[in-house]
Amino acid sequence: IVKLGFGALCVMLIVILASCTDMMAGLLQDARSSFLENIMYRDMVEVPGGSFDQLRYEQTDTIVESYQHTLSDYMIGAYEVTYELWYVVRTWAEGNGYEFGNLGREGSQGTIGAEPDSNMYHPVTNISWRDAIVWLNAYSEMQGLDPVYCKDSGMTVPIKQSVAWSGDLFTEKGSQDNPYINLDSDGYRLPTEGEWQYAATDRGENGADFAAGNYQFWVRDLSASDYDYALFNYIETKKVGQLTSPNELEIFDMSGNVRELCVDYFEPYPFEAQDDYIGQGGIGMRVVRGGSWLDPDVQRYPIQSGFRQSFEQYLTEDTTGFRVARSMPR
Repeated sequence: IVKLGFGALCVMLIVILASCTDMMAGLLQDARSSFLENIMYRDMVEVPGGSFDQLRYEQTDTIVESYQHTLSDYMIGAYEVTYELWYVVRTWAEGNGYEFGNLGREGSQGTIGAEPDSNMYHPVTNISWRDAIVWLNAYSEMQGLDPVYCKDSGMTVPIKQSVAWSGDLFTEKGSQDNPYINLDSDGYRLPTEGEWQYAATDRGENGADFAAGNYQFWVRDLSASDYDYALFNYIETKKVGQLTSPNELEIFDMSGNVRELCVDYFEPYPFEAQDDYIGQGGIGMRVVRGGSWLDPDVQRYPIQSGFRQSFEQYLTEDTTGFRVARSMPR
């Protein structure tokens, strides 16, 4: 029989405890991930970084603003976030310390906060920018990733609460309206406006005056195109990925279905070339891109990849949703 000294026994116990801790952490992560195993339309697309001219059009075929933008590699959702995915993550989050000001709707016709039904694959709507960043932090935590939106400059305290609009705008740094953003995190986040447009235009290869995924010039008659169905059906949202063919990067619905939230404040473009730029100089108004099911056909400019709109970050609409993005190692 080998006799162990007190020090050796302590070391052995530490090793055993560490192994048990690792095993429990693994089991906990497996349990979290199991919630998502059968959820569809969660695919991500890797987008190689590069430089492009980020152009802005405004209801015409004339460039209003532009600057050269260089982006690092990143990933972006192939689909808009569905109500099913939203609901599963939101339900898990509410049992793990998260709170939402708005519970979300199944597309444009569903019941607020209800269990998913036959339209579960429509995009989630009626959520605010605040709700989106809290949900993204929860989605990250479910998969063992580091949350992106934080209360502190050290990026250690994730934001876990959003509140419904009550007349208050939270301007303090680290609040739900003005969070610290950790772009070096591996967690889920909203795309930057530049990332959105870069993906919509096939890394700048297609003109920003085109609909995403379509080579027709935006002012031409699109009556024979499925973009009419995508944008101007006047009735409701549709199942993600159903409206149009994907663009060259295999990304769906970047023109139509719902407008998509970006992380940037809505502010004028910079005058000089930028790397991984995020508009952070404003307060209250965020960028939305891509047009929606309710845009009238006499105003086809919202489908332009270079058309930008503003959206109060505390409001909700049945025309507005989002897709996810993630940073890649730099």
